[in-house]
Amino acid sequence: RLALSPDAGQLDGIDVFSGTAPQGDDDIAIRFHIHPTIDVQLGDASRTVTLSARGADDWVLEADGLPPMIEDSIFLGQGDRARRTVQIVIATTITATPDVRWSLKRLRKPKPDQLSLALTPDPADTMS
Repeated sequence: RLALSPDAGQLDGIDVFSGTAPQGDDDIAIRFHIHPTIDVQLGDASRTVTLSARGADDWVLEADGLPPMIEDSIFLGQGDRARRTVQIVIATTITATPDVRWSLKRLRKPKPDQLSLALTPDPADTMS
């Protein structure tokens, strides 16, 4: 299930797993394959992942306390040419977590004109 906030600043998802796994094999993994132009970094105590694209807002992915992992992957979106990329993997077991809740939240970057205003000292703040 997916739900997008009205301002498109957050995407919430729930992956639900049902059925019976073969005995001793209830491992599951949710994989987010990332475009090669996106930078991916583990964040807060390895509980979040930040996705960054040049000139765009960052996004943060987290999954109900489950630690995300970053693994190698390949991108096949340009004809027959494969490119290296990464994937974000959230792994657990059906027994421990039959439904995995995750969210992708936008972190708004200040616009260049807002940044310059923040860095310009206010004349009233100067001491004579």
